[in-house]
Amino acid sequence: MAPDTNEERAPTLLVVLFFASGIAGLVYEVSWVRQLGNVFGNTVYSAAFVTAVFMLGLGIGSGAAGGWADRRTARPHAARALYRAYAFTEIGIALFGIVLALLLPRLGAFAASSYTTDARGWSEPSMTASYAIATVLVLPPTLLMGATLTLLVRATLVRGIALAGYRIGLLYGANTVGAAVGALACDALLVPSVGVFRTQLVAAAINVTVGAAAFLLSRRRLAEAKEDEHEPAREKLVWSRTLTGACISLALSGFAALGMEIVWFRFLSATLGAFRAIFSLVLAVILVGIWLGAFASAALVRKLGARKDVLTVTQALAAIFALGSMAFFQGTITESYAGAAKAIVSVVALPAIAMGFAFPLVNAIVQDRASEVARKTGALYLANTLGSIAGSLFAGFVLAPAIGSQTSFGIFAACAALAPLALVPPRRALVATAAAAIAVVAWLALPQGILFRRFMPGLPPPEKIVDLREGPNEIVAVVERPLGLQLMTNGHPMSGTSIPAQRYMRAFAHVPLLMQPDPKRALVICFGVGSTLHATSLHPSLERIEIADLSRNVLEHASFFEANNHRVLEDRRVAVFVEDGRQHLRAAPPGTYDLVTLEPPPILFAGVSALYSHELYDLAKSRLAPGGLMTQWLPIYDAPPEIGLSLVRTFLDVFPTAVLLSGWGNELILLGAKDGAPLLDLDAVEAALAERPEVAKDLARVHLGTLTDLATMFVADGEALARMTSGSPILTDDRPFLEYTFGRPTEIARVLFGSVSAIERYCPKCIVDGQPDPRLVDLKPRLAVLERLYLTEHFRKNVLPFTVSGAQGRAETIAKSDYLSRLVAPK
Repeated sequence: MAPDTNEERAPTLLVVLFFASGIAGLVYEVSWVRQLGNVFGNTVYSAAFVTAVFMLGLGIGSGAAGGWADRRTARPHAARALYRAYAFTEIGIALFGIVLALLLPRLGAFAASSYTTDARGWSEPSMTASYAIATVLVLPPTLLMGATLTLLVRATLVRGIALAGYRIGLLYGANTVGAAVGALACDALLVPSVGVFRTQLVAAAINVTVGAAAFLLSRRRLAEAKEDEHEPAREKLVWSRTLTGACISLALSGFAALGMEIVWFRFLSATLGAFRAIFSLVLAVILVGIWLGAFASAALVRKLGARKDVLTVTQALAAIFALGSMAFFQGTITESYAGAAKAIVSVVALPAIAMGFAFPLVNAIVQDRASEVARKTGALYLANTLGSIAGSLFAGFVLAPAIGSQTSFGIFAACAALAPLALVPPRRALVATAAAAIAVVAWLALPQGILFRRFMPGLPPPEKIVDLREGPNEIVAVVERPLGLQLMTNGHPMSGTSIPAQRYMRAFAHVPLLMQPDPKRALVICFGVGSTLHATSLHPSLERIEIADLSRNVLEHASFFEANNHRVLEDRRVAVFVEDGRQHLRAAPPGTYDLVTLEPPPILFAGVSALYSHELYDLAKSRLAPGGLMTQWLPIYDAPPEIGLSLVRTFLDVFPTAVLLSGWGNELILLGAKDGAPLLDLDAVEAALAERPEVAKDLARVHLGTLTDLATMFVADGEALARMTSGSPILTDDRPFLEYTFGRPTEIARVLFGSVSAIERYCPKCIVDGQPDPRLVDLKPRLAVLERLYLTEHFRKNVLPFTVSGAQGRAETIAKSDYLSRLVAPK
C-alpha cells in the first residue's frame, strides 16, 4: 500500500529538522572539547576522552531509545507520541546545553591536577576525578542526542519497513551534513563573532526551535497504521546471524573511518598548519563526504533495494581512494584558505563519500521486521559508534607510536575494505576485496617515511634529519640547520640551538631572575630544546625549578640538545611535569613562584590561545610570590597587527606596569610584575652578575654579556604600551580570536616600537641628567640604531637580515656590537 500524502510530507519536514539538529550537535561538541580542554588541560588525552564520551553517549542513547520506540509503535497514536518524544528530547538537549554553557567555565576550581610519578621521576597528572566530572557532565545530553535518530526513524516508519533503508539514509545524511555546517559555523562564524558562551546558546536555541516544530508536527492529523498492520512488539531484540554480522561490519567501518580521520588530521595540519580553520575544514569535508555517500546510498536503496554487492564495492573503493589520495599527495605550504580547502578535498573527499554508503546500506540489509526497526537502527548505530571510539583511540595512542601513522593508515584502510565480509559471504565480495587487497599491499610496500615527505614540505633532506619519532600528540623531528640543531613538531619549527634562538629564550629566565635578589622557586612552561630551563638552573639561589610540558615526546628528545641544555632535566632541583602548563599552574598554591616563564607553540595554532588569555595571566599572577615576575614570548610576526596589539593589551590588563623587551630582533618578550613595576637596577644587576659567574658567562655567550646589552633590550614600558593598545580587545577564553587567523601576515604593528628612547622609565639609572651611566658604552647610539631598525619595513615584515641605512657613525655603532653586527646588515 502506498503511503499517503501526510506520511510522505512528515519525513521531508523531519529531514529539515534533523539537519538543524546536526548543526547544534557539532557546535556543542566543538565547544565542550574546547572548554573542557581549558579546564582539564589542552592535551590530546583530554580531547580524546571528551570526544569518546560524546560518541559513547550518542551510541548508548540511540540503542536505548530503540526499544521504547518499537514498543510504543504497537500502541495507538504511535506517530504522534514519537514526534512528541523527539520534541521533548530536543528541548532536553537545549536545557543541558544551557546548563553546561554556564557551568563549564566555572569548573577550574575543581579541576586541579594530582600527580603520579614514573620510574624516571617525571610526574604525570592523575585524571580520574577530571574524567569522572567530564563523563557526568557530557553523557546526559549526548544520550538524548543519540536517541533522536532512532525516534525519528521509528516515527517515519509506522506503517512498515518498505522505505526503511531510504529514510534511514535520508535522516542520517541530513544530520551529518548539518554537523558539517555546524563545524564550519562554529569556528568560522559563531565563536569569532559572539564567543564560546553565546555560541552554545545559539545551539540551544536551534534545539528549542526544532523541538517546538516537532511538537507542532505531532498535533497534525498524521496518518496512523491500522491495528492489524502492526506486528506484536517483542520485549527483546532477536539477534540473528545477519544482525550480528551487520554490527561487526559497522564497528569495523567506524574503526577504520575514525582511525583514518586521525591520520588525516595529523598530516594535513603538518602541511597546512594546526589552525582552527584547518581542523574545521577537514572535519567539514569529511562530514559532507559522508552525507553525499549516505544520500546516494539512500537513493540506490529506494531504486534497487538492499544490495550487498554495492556495500562491498563502496567500502573497497573507500580503502583504495584513501590510500591513493595519500600516496600521490604532494604538500605545498599555502597561505590561502581556498588553497587549503583544495588540498583537503583532494585527500579526504572521495574516501569519505565511499564510507558514507555503509550505515544506510547495512540498515537496509538487516531491516526485515517492522516491530524491531528502531532497535536494530539503535544497535547498528551503537556498534558503529563503539568502533569509531576504538579507531580514534588506537590511532593516536597505540598504533601511531608503535608502528607509525603510515603503516597504521594501511591497517585502517584494510579494515574498511574487510568490514562488509562480516555481513556478506566472501565469495560475493571476491573482486572488490581483491582490488582493495592489492592497494593495501602496494601501500605497505612503500618506503617508510613517504608520508612525512609528502605532507611536511618544511623537512630537510633525509641526511639532515637526526631523529624522527611519532608520539600521541605529534611527530617530533630533530634536524640539522646551518646555525645549529632545530626541533620541529608536525613539520613546523618550534625551537633551536642557534645563537639568535638561544639569546631570546635564555633572556626569558636571566632578565627577571637578575632583578630579584634571592629567588627560590621558578616554573618554566614549555621545554623546547631546554634553553630557558637551563638558563634558569644557572641561578644558584633557586631551590626548586619546575618544568611543565604536555609532550613527553618533546621531553624525551632533550638528549639530542644536551650540548645546549647540559642535561638540565637531571638537575636535582628540577621537577618534570608532563602536563598542560595552565593546568599545572592551577594545581599550585597561590604565591608559589618567584618566576613564571612560558614560550608556547606558534600563537595562531588551535588551543594555544589558552596560554595567552586573560584568564591564564590572572592565574599566573595569583601564583607569583610577592615581588615575583612573569615573562611571556610574543612572536607577533605570526599574527596580523591588530592581533599583536590585542595580545599586548591582554597582558597589560593583568600586569599594567609590564615592559616590552626585544630578545632578538622581533622575538619579543613581555615582562610583568606581581606588584610594582619591573625595573632594571644597574647596581643590583651588576652585583648579581658578580655573584653568579655562570650566569654572566652564559649571557656573554649569547651577546647579552654587558649592562648595555641588557639595557638595550628595552622596547616600551607599560605607560607607552597602554597608550598604543588603547581600544584593542582583550583575549579571553570566551573570545579566543587569536585562533581564527589563517596564513602568515605581512607585517607587525609598527606602533609598538615608538618609545625606545624612554628607557629611563625601565632603567632609572641608565640616564641621569640626560647622560648615560658610564658603564653603558654606546647606549644612545645603539638605541638610535635599534629605534631606526624597529621602524623599518624590513623589520616589520620579518625580512632577515634586517637592513638599516644611514650615516657612517651608525655603521660604526653596529660594528662595535656583536649583537647588532649579527642582527643588522648596514648599507
